[in-house]
Amino acid sequence: MIRQIYFEFRKHFLKLPVCVAVILFLLLDAFQISSVYQEKSIFSMMPEWRAKYENLYPVYGGKITEKKIRNLMAYYRPLKAEGNLHPGREYEEALMLQKCFVAPLQYAYEYQQNAGQIAKRALENADFYQQMGNIYASRKNQKIAGMFSDRRISELRYTEMYQHYLQYDFSVFLVLLLVIYGLVNVFVLEKETEMELLLQTTIHGKRKSAAAKLLASIIFVTAISLLFWLADFLLFGCLFRSFDGGNCPIYAIEYFEASPLSMSLFFCALFAMGMKTVGTLVFGMTVLLLSRLCRNTLFPFVGSIFLIGSCLLAYNADLPSAFNPASLLVCRELFHWVDFIDLAGVPVLTWQFCLGTALLMLTIFSAVILYDRRPGPKGHAFHVQFT
Repeated sequence: MIRQIYFEFRKHFLKLPVCVAVILFLLLDAFQISSVYQEKSIFSMMPEWRAKYENLYPVYGGKITEKKIRNLMAYYRPLKAEGNLHPGREYEEALMLQKCFVAPLQYAYEYQQNAGQIAKRALENADFYQQMGNIYASRKNQKIAGMFSDRRISELRYTEMYQHYLQYDFSVFLVLLLVIYGLVNVFVLEKETEMELLLQTTIHGKRKSAAAKLLASIIFVTAISLLFWLADFLLFGCLFRSFDGGNCPIYAIEYFEASPLSMSLFFCALFAMGMKTVGTLVFGMTVLLLSRLCRNTLFPFVGSIFLIGSCLLAYNADLPSAFNPASLLVCRELFHWVDFIDLAGVPVLTWQFCLGTALLMLTIFSAVILYDRRPGPKGHAFHVQFT
């Protein structure tokens, strides 16, 4: 079976056009990431700030203490006052301190208190809804209280790289194009060359061949997805000159202050890679299923573009996305705030429900691809084993 999987992988995916497309798309992805850095990075727009920031970071960065906050404010306030009176070098330095140290420190310092207030209010709401007989709302607020009760940000780190990496989507579009291009011919090719009839006469028949194609396709989609996600991560780290901040919780980034997750930014990046890979696999199995059902390359190609494009447009139009695998491709929105799905009175986090439905869709699509209800040749069955 392993030899047959390798044969199918080599036949369909280790081809010069596919390899060239992967290389070109990686270069295009690198160019786009460079554009994101140039347009959004603080130190790209204000390059003279980097040297000052690197000098001050060992002093005010790291573990947050009352002493560091007092020393920072004692240094910042005179510069701000002088800069307001006489705009110049003092004003620029005060602005750098405000954006890179004062505002992040204030957010981190106040976050524990704000999270505690949310947890307290959620517990009060849970008790209220319990008395009113609204069990679902009570359970939902109990979960919210549990999420926010012990949250704190204890360190000040440079997290700009993770912020932009988690909000980067362009590589998803490139991967989907490669998936369509790579998978659309997997089953159709044998139908067009009439090899499908020959497979029915082998000792294992079409089912083993279909299983090998399915597994080879899953390996291809997973490998391409992880290649681009890891390339994104490394390119962002190199351009921003830092992988620092990976130990900070995800809510250390203000965009994710209400995130349902509490994991570190590094593990959140890995988790996002996994979520996007599952979403890509669902779309890949959709393409493979169309290739399995059609007898001409044009139909699965057009159908794949139509279905995948419809899912992406539906997601961008803010239509219900619980059953839309595109929500996994843009998983930052699932990590953005706490949201629940009512599942028979049990509050389930939206990201958990979306991941579960995507895995269920993967299972169903794989089973349909492997299932073949069409009978073999009429008359007595015969098998030929090629050695």
